[in-house]
Amino acid sequence: TTQFARSCRGLHGEAATGNHVLFGCSDAADSGALLLTWVPGINQYASKKIKYPRDGSNRGTGTVKAHEERDFFIGNLGNNHLARFRPQADSLLASDLVDLGAQQAGFEFEREHGKRLAVLTRDGKLHVFNVETGWTKVSDVTLWDNTANNRWASGKRVPKLAAGPGRAYVSDPHEQKIYEVDLNTGALLRTLNIAGQPWNLAVFGWYEAFGQHVDNH
Repeated sequence: TTQFARSCRGLHGEAATGNHVLFGCSDAADSGALLLTWVPGINQYASKKIKYPRDGSNRGTGTVKAHEERDFFIGNLGNNHLARFRPQADSLLASDLVDLGAQQAGFEFEREHGKRLAVLTRDGKLHVFNVETGWTKVSDVTLWDNTANNRWASGKRVPKLAAGPGRAYVSDPHEQKIYEVDLNTGALLRTLNIAGQPWNLAVFGWYEAFGQHVDNH
């Protein structure tokens, strides 16, 4: 057991990639996310904080995602922002952040290579980004108008997001639908009408090179 000098108050959310593990720290008094890096030569972890922006908003991180082919992490920063946490950095820069314009409701890496990120927001949009080198917007797909029916009202089953190789799926239990979005082009491919209330999702199967479908999903 190792006791690290750096704290992580309000610890919530973690992910690992390579030799790095990132922990979200969501307490208003905490200054950043906690990064642990395994150092093989001494067989122990080194620790440091990747500092949040000092803009007075006290935004913390509570969800962290990673992909084995990416050398960075994606985490929320408060409700409306996402951030790229780079292990070599000591603080988040303006170029690491993206303002979604609405409260995020889930985000996932495209499963095969992790170059794309799908982000669902509570206004009924699915945002697709190329995150390989920054925050390059691929598309915004409007799935529904949330002003007409608050799908995130207390006590309701809420829409869920799942991502597979080249595809993202969003459930809408209130309208009995599942949406399929192409993460390469950002286009809405299909709207599936489902009996009952589709809610949690899991994606199976994969795609070979050139997009050939080789298994069920």
